[in-house]
Amino acid sequence: MKIVESTDFYLRVVMFDFKHPDKNIKLSFRILPMFHIGTKKYYNSVMEKLSECDEILYEGFNFKKIRFQSQQFKRIAKKLNLTTQMERVNLKKLNKTLTHSDLTTQQANSLWKNLSINEKFKFLIHDPIKLHYFSYSLNRKKLAKNFTTAAKEQMLAYGPRFDEEGTAENLIMNEREKILLQILGSRFHRQKCFDKKIGIIYGAGHMKRIVRYIIDQLGYISKHAEFLEVYPILES
Repeated sequence: MKIVESTDFYLRVVMFDFKHPDKNIKLSFRILPMFHIGTKKYYNSVMEKLSECDEILYEGFNFKKIRFQSQQFKRIAKKLNLTTQMERVNLKKLNKTLTHSDLTTQQANSLWKNLSINEKFKFLIHDPIKLHYFSYSLNRKKLAKNFTTAAKEQMLAYGPRFDEEGTAENLIMNEREKILLQILGSRFHRQKCFDKKIGIIYGAGHMKRIVRYIIDQLGYISKHAEFLEVYPILES
C-alpha cells in the first residue's frame, strides 16, 4: 500500500478513509500522512480534510533535543520557497476534540536518559551537521527522492521495527508509534459502535505501521483514497 509517491512533477501523499466490513461497527478512521515541508495549498487541504472528522489524534512532543529540527525545516522550506506544517496547521482552529497521541515530555526525557553516549552524540551532533550540509545542495526533487527512498525501506507488515531499544531511532519512531496504537486500540474497543470519524495526523514516515495495524489488527478496509499534493517538483 503506497503512502507517499514522487514523480518528475510532484510529491504527494495518500489520504485513506477506513471503514469496517462489519456494519455494526460504525467507527471510521481517516489517515492523513504528514510531510513537514510543503505548500500552503497542501496544508489548507489537510485542514479541510480534518474539519470533517469528529476527533483528531495528533503527533508532537515538547522535547528540547529536537527543537533544532524545527529550525532546520523552516530554513529548508524558505530555501525551496515552501512553508512548514508548524506554520500552517493549527488544529485548535478546527474546534474539534483533540487527543495528543505522542510521548509526553516526561516519557521522552526518561527514554533519553537510557541512550548511550554514542547515540546521544549521533542525535545531537552528527545528524544535525549531516542535515545542515545536505541542505546546501538541496532542491525539491532531491528532497522528494530522499524521503521516498527512505520510506520504501520501512517494514510493510505490522509489528515492531528493527530499532533496538536504547537507540535514538527507537525513541523517535517506535516508542511514539506505540502510544498512538494503544489509543487506536482503546478507541476501537470502547467506541466501535459509535457513528464517529477519527482523523489521524502523523508523519508520513510512521504511517505504514499505523495503516497495517488498522487493517491487520482491527480488521478495517480502505473505502476511499485520495492524493494530496505536497508540492510540485518544479516551481511555477
